Amino acid sequence: MPRSVTPRYPWARALTALAGIAALLGVLVAVTSRAADEGRAAAVDRAVPGGAHDPAAGIHAAIDEYMRRFHPWLDPVPMGEVVTMTGGPAFNARLQADRVSAATYMLRIENTGTQPFDGSFSDGCAWLEMDDGERYPSPFVSNLNGWLVPSVMEAGTGFRLLLTFDIPAGARLAALILCFSLGRTTPTAVWSMTP
Repeated sequence: MPRSVTPRYPWARALTALAGIAALLGVLVAVTSRAADEGRAAAVDRAVPGGAHDPAAGIHAAIDEYMRRFHPWLDPVPMGEVVTMTGGPAFNARLQADRVSAATYMLRIENTGTQPFDGSFSDGCAWLEMDDGERYPSPFVSNLNGWLVPSVMEAGTGFRLLLTFDIPAGARLAALILCFSLGRTTPTAVWSMTP
């Protein structure tokens, strides 16, 4: 019958156990170190602006989508052309801008939707833009149909407004830009004064 072999020295058993634990810790350290290196490499990839893992890219895309849906800019049209702006089935406006002088523009505006909207430009969404990008906002608005500027444009109504801007003499005009709050959206129309 085989006899069990008992170490001659009891501390040898403890050393063997400690050696096994040390070997296991060595393996764990090597695996953890490699995972940390891969994590750092991924973090560097994420930190590259515009990279596939750039968290700011997702935020910018969400802002772009929101602006496209709720604050769309219509393609520029020549001065005098009619623009149709929509904020959904119930909110529609038809606008036509004509130049009276360098600083004054006549605007024909009609509510072609079924819901009223503000037609007073009280929110400051009207400006002239110069060819160097300089903007001149906040025109004086007068109503050619009556004394008051319409704060509410009921469905089926139309007005002729004069927009007079304070601009310096000799300014090189590039565009008349107007926006309206139509329901949940605020579309912006651009009448270009350059060919």
